[in-house]
Amino acid sequence: HTHTHTHTHTHTHTHTHTHTTMSWGYAGCMAPLVGLALAIPTVTASRGARQAHESLPLQLPVDPLDLAYSDVLWDSGRWWLAVTYMGVHYDEAHLGANLGGLLVTGSSVYHTFGAAMVYITFFAGGILAVLDRRARSRELSLRLYRALKVPVSWGGLS
Repeated sequence: HTHTHTHTHTHTHTHTHTHTTMSWGYAGCMAPLVGLALAIPTVTASRGARQAHESLPLQLPVDPLDLAYSDVLWDSGRWWLAVTYMGVHYDEAHLGANLGGLLVTGSSVYHTFGAAMVYITFFAGGILAVLDRRARSRELSLRLYRALKVPVSWGGLS
C-alpha cells in the first residue's frame, strides 16, 4: 500500500509600506555629520559664553576659531584645518543654512550613489574648496604684484 498526502497551505500577507522622503538609512548616514556640526559651538556662542563665564554643552580644548581655516595658519603647518573648518560656523544662521544645504544635497547623493559617497562628497568637496581658495588667492596676489610692478619675491610667491 502506498499513501500519498497532499497538503496545500495558502497564506495571505498584506504589507503596507509608507515611504517618506527620509529613510532610517539616510538619517543614520547623516546623523554623524549633523552631530558634528551641532557639537561644535558657533563662534558667537563661544564668545558669548566666555564673556558671561558660562560653560557650553561641549567644552572644546580650543576656541572654535582655532579650527577655522586661514591661509596664515595653513602656511604655519596646520594642514588639518582643511577638514576641521567644515565644522566651524559663525552663528546659528550660518549653521542652519549649512545644515539645510547638507541635508538637501546629502539626500540626493545618498539616494543616487549611497552612504559612502555622501562622506566622500562632503570631505572631498570641503578639502577641494580650501585648495581652490588657496590657488585663487595666490593667483590674485600674483596679478596684484604684477600690476604694481612689485617683485613677486617680496610676497614670498616666487
